[in-house]
Amino acid sequence: MSEKVSGRTVLTIGGVRIAFDGEGQKSDFGGQTAYHQFFDSGRPDIRICLHKGAPPVSGGRRVFDCPPIWAFFRHEDTRVFSVFPHESYPGAERVLVFSNGPDKVDLFFPGPPWRRMDPLTGPTLELLMVTYLGQKRGVITHSCGITINGKGILFVGESGAGKSTLARLWGKEKDVEILSDDRTIIRERGGNFWIYGTPWHGDAGFASPQGARLESIFFLRHGRTCSIRRVRGVDSVSRLLTCTFPSYWDPDGMSLTLDMLSDLVSAVPCHDLTFTPDRRVLYLVRETMTSHVGS
Repeated sequence: MSEKVSGRTVLTIGGVRIAFDGEGQKSDFGGQTAYHQFFDSGRPDIRICLHKGAPPVSGGRRVFDCPPIWAFFRHEDTRVFSVFPHESYPGAERVLVFSNGPDKVDLFFPGPPWRRMDPLTGPTLELLMVTYLGQKRGVITHSCGITINGKGILFVGESGAGKSTLARLWGKEKDVEILSDDRTIIRERGGNFWIYGTPWHGDAGFASPQGARLESIFFLRHGRTCSIRRVRGVDSVSRLLTCTFPSYWDPDGMSLTLDMLSDLVSAVPCHDLTFTPDRRVLYLVRETMTSHVGS
């Protein structure tokens, strides 16, 4: 059995409004400080119905997992994410169920009846957004996203590549806004590509709900000097894919994502950026952006 919780809270992440049906959960929502800037209002794109108790579906075929944090199952036409499974995290499990498409989902909390229903803890919302964006020509990337005078720039790299270090350097510049220092959303909108900050920040703690049209992409690597080299074609696609969170469990979503990334690198200049952790890299990036305007 499950008990539906009434009421509504709305977040906007990556230009996507997510509404939670729930009342009496404000303390749970408010406890996640990284989300505070993302609270919003308006008509939702996704509705999440919160339930106390176990979901009505069980079992199914395990399709993909990321042990011990989560696993993805298919049960006939229903898709299920088991997050913080009981065998690894007793009492913390939550189950995300897609049975009506990507824009209406159910989130169950199977633990004891007195447990807090906190939908913001763990990767639940990230998994929801990965699934939704996979159907809407969008993707979450391991990247630092910034704007310089309103122009979006993406610094892409895996853990340890220097995203948080670079975010701290840019954070001291008056004409720069940091959207994210770890996870940035890319979306295609109206024939252009846009980047958005997310609440899922890295060590530097930058998280903004704002977005900007993407003007340039830089692939990060540490080095003894600062240098920039233009890269093109399939190499850029593969390097972006390495640093994204695509819906591997969804063949249609993967196909849309690969098509989008191919279109992205054709439309937006991509570069290798080797850098040292000082202000020289900022000057070099600014010079490169200026040359784009003049070309």
